[in-house]
Amino acid sequence: MKETTLFVLMILLLASCSNVPTREERLDATEKATNRTLDQNQDAFKSCIQDALKRSPGLDGRATLVWIQNEDGFVKNPRIRDINFKDPALDCI
Repeated sequence: MKETTLFVLMILLLASCSNVPTREERLDATEKATNRTLDQNQDAFKSCIQDALKRSPGLDGRATLVWIQNEDGFVKNPRIRDINFKDPALDCI
């Protein structure tokens, strides 16, 4: 009886492990969630840039957004790095 119970428990444990996503699957889901969030906020970024261009025609520059994202998809320490706009019109960045 003990052997049967142990065998059944082992089968249940193995079956439950097969539903656990692999690291690659988690990273893929995280990348998709990140892209979805960036896509959803793209209009706000574009609007900010367009408003700045109206105030300062010819405005040119670059800003790099960086963040740390854990395997669960949570963002930590988002910031702007390497901003080089030569005009303070982009206060919204």
